Amino acid sequence: MTNDGYRLRSDLARYYDQDAAARAVRGLPDERVARRERFIGRLREERRHRLVEIGTGPGIDGAAFLEAGFDVSGVDLSPAHVALARAAGIDVQVAAAQELPFASGWFDALWSMSVLMHMPDPDLHAALAEFARVLRPGALAAFGMWGGDGTQGLHPDDTFDPPRYFNWRTDEAMSAAIGRHARLESFEVLPVQAANGRTFRYQWVLARFPGKLGRGRP
Repeated sequence: MTNDGYRLRSDLARYYDQDAAARAVRGLPDERVARRERFIGRLREERRHRLVEIGTGPGIDGAAFLEAGFDVSGVDLSPAHVALARAAGIDVQVAAAQELPFASGWFDALWSMSVLMHMPDPDLHAALAEFARVLRPGALAAFGMWGGDGTQGLHPDDTFDPPRYFNWRTDEAMSAAIGRHARLESFEVLPVQAANGRTFRYQWVLARFPGKLGRGRP
């Protein structure tokens, strides 16, 4: 990985360390909770039990999956997030999506919200390849991320230093990227009105991964 890649990950960890306590009590949008519940229903229908969350944050979604009866593991770049998620009972490690500390073919479901948008293209494809590695054939994955016009850079409205890197990919670019590694089942876009009057686009994706079984990480 390039020095820029390491710097971006380090900056994200530092940003979210500063914001972790507030995120733990901020709650989640109703739309995200509703989609999570529908995802839980799909997993139950398919009798899937072992889920990995990429980017656990303070553990709000992970705790809901645990309460629903799933075996949940996860990763996050932020040590402060990991500490909060562990306090919620989740098996979480400080790790990058591109270097998951799990055995190949170990999980049958994946959940990742507001993570892929923080990755430049090489990191995005490395992460998606890792997802394919740790997932069993046919595993179901749910992604959510902010999309846009294809621009990238540091978020102009961030209040912590360092600000976060974003890649606001177009719907076409994101669907093509995921489609290189998995079969898309659905791709939806939800316009979100911000307090400042700006309208953003949140991309919701369900994808089926073929799996890449092999020698796992210890």
